[in-house]
Amino acid sequence: MLASLSLPIPAVSGPRAAASSTAARTAARSELADSAERALFERLRDGDREALGELYRRHSRAVYAAAIGVLRARQEAEEILQDTFVTMWHRRGAISLVGESTLPWLVTTSRFLALNRARSISRRRTDSVNDPDAIESRRRSPDDEAALSELRARLESAIAGLPELDRSIVALCLSEDYTYKEAAVRLGVSQATVRNRLGRLRVRLRAALGSAREGER
Repeated sequence: MLASLSLPIPAVSGPRAAASSTAARTAARSELADSAERALFERLRDGDREALGELYRRHSRAVYAAAIGVLRARQEAEEILQDTFVTMWHRRGAISLVGESTLPWLVTTSRFLALNRARSISRRRTDSVNDPDAIESRRRSPDDEAALSELRARLESAIAGLPELDRSIVALCLSEDYTYKEAAVRLGVSQATVRNRLGRLRVRLRAALGSAREGER
């Protein structure tokens, strides 16, 4: 007789049951969030810019916090925030997530870029103290200054005519003293690409300056 009975399961009440219910709801929400994050990342990999925007809305505060913690300067940290998501977009096909969230990758990249920026700022400050150009400029004649201005104008013109990636490589490696690895991470390309392109660019820029000097003779 007992085997044929269908008995209702009694409801469990009390603090322990409430805690268990809260934990279950939290776990369920976490699973949904992880699933949504993975879906966004897959859309990003497929080239969906709206997915990038949604990831920015979700994680920009944490990414900015990682940058400001290193740089202690709002403008610099805001630039690193933008650079982090630009890097994510360019490298979207090569990113491997830890778990289901993009946040660990974003925070790690933000700190890496911020540390590079801090080193670059420190180098510029050190160089400005003993800037040989500043010392030399006091010894130049007006003719020397005019010739130097012409050379700079020709160099800037040559750089302006380069493709965007090449201009970025020149700015990072020649102006800001980035290493090949640092520039590659910033631009989302391989170190070999930076090294090979920079070698060709140096030849091209030397040729532009050489032609300027020939014209002066």
